[in-house]
Amino acid sequence: MSSIKEQLRDEIFSIFEEEPKKEIITVAEYYLKDSTLSIEKKEITVDPISYGFPLENEIEGKVISIEEIKPGYAIKKSLKNEVLFIKKLNQYHIKYLLEINPSAVLTTSNIDKPLFIRNFPIFKVDFPFIGGEKIKLTFRIKEEEEILENHFYDFGLGSYYLYIHFPYDVRFQNFQDLNFYAPYIVIKNIVDRLVNVGNPKGYKVRVIFTENKYTDYIGLKKHLENQNLDRILSIINIDACGLGNEKFITISNKRKIVDSYHIKKVKELMKEIGFKIKKEPLMESVDLEEIKVPFVWFFSQPNIHMYQLKKEFINEKIPVEFASGIFYLINNMYKEML
Repeated sequence: MSSIKEQLRDEIFSIFEEEPKKEIITVAEYYLKDSTLSIEKKEITVDPISYGFPLENEIEGKVISIEEIKPGYAIKKSLKNEVLFIKKLNQYHIKYLLEINPSAVLTTSNIDKPLFIRNFPIFKVDFPFIGGEKIKLTFRIKEEEEILENHFYDFGLGSYYLYIHFPYDVRFQNFQDLNFYAPYIVIKNIVDRLVNVGNPKGYKVRVIFTENKYTDYIGLKKHLENQNLDRILSIINIDACGLGNEKFITISNKRKIVDSYHIKKVKELMKEIGFKIKKEPLMESVDLEEIKVPFVWFFSQPNIHMYQLKKEFINEKIPVEFASGIFYLINNMYKEML
């Protein structure tokens, strides 16, 4: 059992009055294996740095070299279905690449965040391309059936639910990682308050823990398929927060993920307790299209160190204070409605 699951079981699940409910989900994941690049009659092993592309294939073409991807490139139809070399590439650029939809991407950059992309593969290469080189990429796809576990626990009584969602990913995260540990401190403090301080009256609070978050929150999406969405008031997403500099995410992939009521209410409530919240679109690429419930999410963005640093770099006072703000939202967001 992973250290993440042990920590959840021993430090959070154990303080519930009874065992949280568990649901088992089976999904298929696609990983790139055995990747080679052929150029000038030489074969070079290359490292895939994305997963999710489902087509075992050979990709051939002339390379188009780009120094750094920018939003304006998304409208260039001449780049569609082409092999691109991008010298400077990071996780914030992926959403622009999705709009271009190349056939494949090569880069010399290191990207620490796991990249789930169905449309095309991305490979790390050891040398730059000037453009015009004729290449062939050969790779094998391994399909793996994965058994995921969601755990959830309901507090309170009522016909409606407020969800507190904590996603994690044992494939790519360790308990020591800053991108896991900071939101973990947030959810741990929220659960402790719900158990020991109390929960709002008039509706249930469902705290749900889901797996494989980097596959666009597949665990949460599968759970919601079997729920009455009209009974869910909103989902507060405890992910990539607790580092400070939280932004209130209102748009993801050009789609509004939260309505005007929640935008106004959240800003008012957070202001009451001294949190200055700035609205922003999501800078990274996460597909939330299937989630039809208001999605309240505070992302500590931008933070280029989030996927590199360990928990020792965090001041634990920050996620604890942020948890108190979320707990205030839980208790006050729907006071006038129910």
